[in-house]
Parts: sequence; structure tokens; C-alpha cells
Amino acid sequence: LITPAGLTRQWKEEMFHKFGFSEFRIYGDDFSINEAREWSMYNFVIGSMDRFKSERHLQLLLDAGHWDVVIFDEGHRLTRRQYGMKFEESERFSLARKLRPLSDAFLILSATPHQGMQDKFAALLELLRPECKEDIDIMSLNPEIISDMVYRNFKADVTDADGNFIFRGKQVSAVQMDASDEAVEFDGALQRYLKKGYSASAKAGGASGRAIGFVMTTYR
Repeated sequence: LITPAGLTRQWKEEMFHKFGFSEFRIYGDDFSINEAREWSMYNFVIGSMDRFKSERHLQLLLDAGHWDVVIFDEGHRLTRRQYGMKFEESERFSLARKLRPLSDAFLILSATPHQGMQDKFAALLELLRPECKEDIDIMSLNPEIISDMVYRNFKADVTDADGNFIFRGKQVSAVQMDASDEAVEFDGALQRYLKKGYSASAKAGGASGRAIGFVMTTYR
């Protein structure tokens, strides 16, 4: 299990309380490794992705050999961007890419895998199924391949141990209300301010323009 540093202890507790796994040990907290052969003493391991990505710890991890299952939590932190024909990958992504061949079962957990960036999403899919790279490259033409790699869980489907739904949903209805004169005046002033701001953003361009645009979006 490879997680953000702040979640290693939580994962250890939840694996015990929810699934009864008491064997998990946190690398760097509960134990350390000096030689690759020492991995044989620890079959259930939790580690921080930022610790494992460092050169010394990464090499020790790679020298451990094959793992039955590798799970990355908060997988959207594994980033690789594409600029034309050039790829720029983070150290966290490099960690996952190098670890991928050492396990037949590879899972990436994330509540926000896409984030509006198709190249980052495609990179995550390529980690899962490297043999499907050509299909992933033309994903827009055959989006059905995503269903072979991505499993979505919805809040509305969550149940307790007895199968009872935990989230029962809400009934929402619109109520029309007349705006006060003050509200109409405020709205008009805000709209004029936003138009000036977006106009200034367009004129400034570059980093300054993007910064102004971000502020305007926040106000809006």
C-alpha cells in the first residue's frame, strides 16, 4: 500500500478494524530495511509515496522483487503531462511506473482521476494496462475501453454491514423569491466589476492575466 505520508497510519488502522489484517507494517515508522533480502520478513507493507520515490528507498523497494498486489491511494498525485511528443513525469509517477512490472495486480484509488486533463488521465490508465497503450492513445474514438480499467463507486450505493443504505438522498425543489432592490443593485455592481476584471485579465495576458482571471472566478 503506497499512500500520502499523512494517511499511512490511517490505512494501517482501517486494514485492521475493517478487514482484520493485523500484519501491515509502516515502512520507516514500524520497520526499516538495510538490505533487499530483509523484505522477506515483511509481506504486508504500507509506505509513503514521497519516501519511496527518493532514490535510496526506491532502489530498496525495487530490489524487493515481486508483490502480489500493489495499491496506490490518492492516485491523482501520480502525474505525467504531455507537451507535444514530449512527456514530463513526476517522481511519484516514476515510482509507480517502475513498480508496475513487479506486480500482476495493480490498483490506483482516486476520487478525482481525471481532473479535466486528458493526458494525465491517460497516463494513469497506461500505468494500469501498459499493454493497452495504443488503445488508450485513441481513447476518444473508443471510450468504452475505460470500463475495462475503471471501477466507479457512488456514494448513493454505500451500505452498512447489514446492507442498509447509509445515504438516503435528498428531495430538492426550487423556491422562487423576489429580489430586493438592494440585491438587484448589488448584482448589477458585481457584474460590472467582473466585466472590468475579465477585460483587464485579457489585456494583461500571461501569468498576470491568469492571476486576475482566477480572482474574478473566485468573486463570481
